[in-house]
Amino acid sequence: MRLSDELKKRIFSWIIMITIYTLAMYNKKTIILFFAFVSYLAIKEFCSIVSIRKTDYSVIGILYLLGIIQYFFVYIDWYNLFVIFIPVYAFMILCILLTLTQNTEDFLRNCGTLYLGAMISIYSMSQFAYFINLKLTNSPILIMTIIICLTQLNDIFQYICGKSFGKKKIIPKVSPNKTWAGLLGGILLTILSFFLIQYFLFVEQLFSFIQIIIIGSSISIFGFLGDVFISAIKRDLNIKDTSQLIPGHGGILDRIDSLVFVAPLSFHIVRYFFTV
Repeated sequence: MRLSDELKKRIFSWIIMITIYTLAMYNKKTIILFFAFVSYLAIKEFCSIVSIRKTDYSVIGILYLLGIIQYFFVYIDWYNLFVIFIPVYAFMILCILLTLTQNTEDFLRNCGTLYLGAMISIYSMSQFAYFINLKLTNSPILIMTIIICLTQLNDIFQYICGKSFGKKKIIPKVSPNKTWAGLLGGILLTILSFFLIQYFLFVEQLFSFIQIIIIGSSISIFGFLGDVFISAIKRDLNIKDTSQLIPGHGGILDRIDSLVFVAPLSFHIVRYFFTV
């Protein structure tokens, strides 16, 4: 059976993305640079799909600077400031700068839009970068990679189960293809995959039974929620994909949508369960 052109594009893009990710895991600097670059692409893409006032163009430049500062805190391992910089200080900085433009047209919408862009593009992705600083009994890179892989597998499981068994839709006005069968099938298969990964790939036990259940189900549920969250944004903007950056996948935001909530949640779960 011949593969469709679309499927060929998706497979080729996966090969490229996996190769880049693997090379990026070389050391702390390359890991931070990798996620910083993902954040840069996400900010650029986000600002290209939302409506930005001309008076706010200079503020967009500040978004990139905020991203650099956030990843600098990752590099120097300043956790206390890293964890609050974007939610608190970036919020204040963006609001103050937008006020100083003296343009009150759509002011509230633009404040919320740019702040949301910072949270999605910078804060969420930087959580993965900070894994490298966690003091764990096992490799933080390994645990982070397992979480990312399971999140991507969960997308596939939910799609297959939804197509095969799904009838009752969960949130049809936002994502009509999302079904309860897909969500539940994704949760069960993600947890099962977690067990299989640990059993077949590792000699020693990395996670307890309860930890696998908690992390696996969290990845599946919040991966789903991140997916439909980005879908809601795209429906509001009346677009199918956030860009055509990645052949067969759409844009960078299309690719990281399920990671938007999984990244901060998994980071804090791992930090709570595994730090020594």
